[in-house]
Amino acid sequence: MIDHIRKKPYSACPARFSEAFLDWGATLVLDRTHGGLGNKHPICDVAIVGGAFDPPHVGHLLMGLGALSLGFASKIWFVPSPDRPDKVMTRNFGERLELVEILCCLLDDANRNDFVVSSCEKDLGVFRGSLFLMRTLFKENPGLVFGFVMGQDTFCKMSSWNDPLTGELTGSDFQKLIPSLVYGRPGGGSHQGDPEVQVSRPVTHWPKTFYSCPDLDSVAATHGLTARINLGSSGTSSKLGGYSKLSSTLIRQALLQDPIDETFLKWAVGNRLLERLRRK
Repeated sequence: MIDHIRKKPYSACPARFSEAFLDWGATLVLDRTHGGLGNKHPICDVAIVGGAFDPPHVGHLLMGLGALSLGFASKIWFVPSPDRPDKVMTRNFGERLELVEILCCLLDDANRNDFVVSSCEKDLGVFRGSLFLMRTLFKENPGLVFGFVMGQDTFCKMSSWNDPLTGELTGSDFQKLIPSLVYGRPGGGSHQGDPEVQVSRPVTHWPKTFYSCPDLDSVAATHGLTARINLGSSGTSSKLGGYSKLSSTLIRQALLQDPIDETFLKWAVGNRLLERLRRK
């Protein structure tokens, strides 16, 4: 049970939300007339920002800040995935969890308490994918509504999501049951062939539980999000033109260069996290 988040009824997400979720197989339709983005009550108590975080970067912070500013969630949980068979990690789970905690130190005091770094997926003991994680969170925390934050590139890959233990495809049920905020990708293309920022197709139909929003840089500019991150003297970088196309892959590639592009990396992860990354 999660005790440190205040429970309160949301008109956007009545009690039947979690009840429908517990009745596995039921289809939930979020009432957009009462729970749209910008409503005075957030859609979710907690929004999950998951992934490998290998390494984390400022784009992850902006995704969380955007979800708060758009009225999607009251709290953000960064949930690094455990070591898993379908993805090669360059750092173990403990290191990646530490890196996310260092990243969150960039947040200003007004926002830091809205972010939690959680090992909840690791604590499940076996990696079974995002749907199993969300299902478990709902079951273990009645009265709380959990949502998910992702980029459009991730959304376009959902048809292949599966439970590694059973092989069952899970993307369709995730779309029916989990309120999600999806950030667009500018241009729908890739940067330097990086598959992490590749959008495979335009989205013509959104699931009823999903909320689409503009790309990350547009949301950040509208809501002044970068001012809430203390990059200090890290400066700016025109390498990508903004954070929307930033990815962990590009950071790993930049760390292998000799000499490294220090301006780009400080812009991408901040001074303290860069110092930690360079120690490996």
